[in-house]
Amino acid sequence: METRMPHLPKIFIAVAQCLLLGSAHAGAPQPFAVRPAQVMGVAPAEVSCDVGDLPPAASPADEAAVQQILDKIKAEPASRTFDDARNVFMWWIRLTGEIGLASVPLAGHETLHYINKRIRSCKGNATLFILDGHEYSVGVERTATPNYSILMAEWPVSRLKNGTNDRFNRYVVSAGQHKGNDLYALLDEAAAYATGAAIEVALLSQFPRSDLMQGLPDGSKLDGQLGGAVDFAAYLGYYLIATKKADPGIYQAITADQGTRALACDSLRKISSTYDAYKRLSAAQSSAILLNNDNLSDVQSGAAGEALKALRCGE
Repeated sequence: METRMPHLPKIFIAVAQCLLLGSAHAGAPQPFAVRPAQVMGVAPAEVSCDVGDLPPAASPADEAAVQQILDKIKAEPASRTFDDARNVFMWWIRLTGEIGLASVPLAGHETLHYINKRIRSCKGNATLFILDGHEYSVGVERTATPNYSILMAEWPVSRLKNGTNDRFNRYVVSAGQHKGNDLYALLDEAAAYATGAAIEVALLSQFPRSDLMQGLPDGSKLDGQLGGAVDFAAYLGYYLIATKKADPGIYQAITADQGTRALACDSLRKISSTYDAYKRLSAAQSSAILLNNDNLSDVQSGAAGEALKALRCGE
């Protein structure tokens, strides 16, 4: 398979050369720590977990080069996920075949999914989630929550008629109907996209767009992590609307549960703060990101945003 090597800043070139040579060193899995935190009244104990089976480790030089990038962009979620499961983070970068705006944020997103899966297995508790090193326990019984495809019943008809992006079709129309793609999956994706979005915008704040998107046509836009974060905020809003109508009892349980509210609200806060940082980028940099403006407006001042108020994130 041909791998595209873009023209990148020197630090990116050093990483790409190491990764694409396929150098890998076997390494024993390292435990990762879940940092104790006080989040909306939730103060879990600190634990350590074996991260389990991992892809082969990258070389120390590769890891050091990626660490330099993360240190430069000063994106805490990237550093946390990288520190907690480096082999997984590096595997996702190697998978893309290049270093840039699509790969590093994606690695943060997917590594958080991995960490969430491992922490649940480690503690024998399927209700646990991690976001920015904080541990959340969702108290709503999973089997009671509807699949998130239920939100299609309330999704604006005009948006369906006018077409929507591939993300809606992939997550809501198709995958949303599969068993297990319920409130928990919705929260997991929102947290992962919030993490990836923060990395995405941090990269654009530190590196020229032209270096991050080499090999793509001029004027290309990436429907990536911030776009996904905004979309999932809208999905969560319409999930609440649909659940309130279909099962008021479950809706009440969701909006009353402290752990659910904490995870949802902290994900939404991260998305909001990342969007604010995106707005502070220059026009040349921010134009690299594609957002669904209908979904954005809906979250800011529409039905989705109104529904999200039920989570009482200001308390």
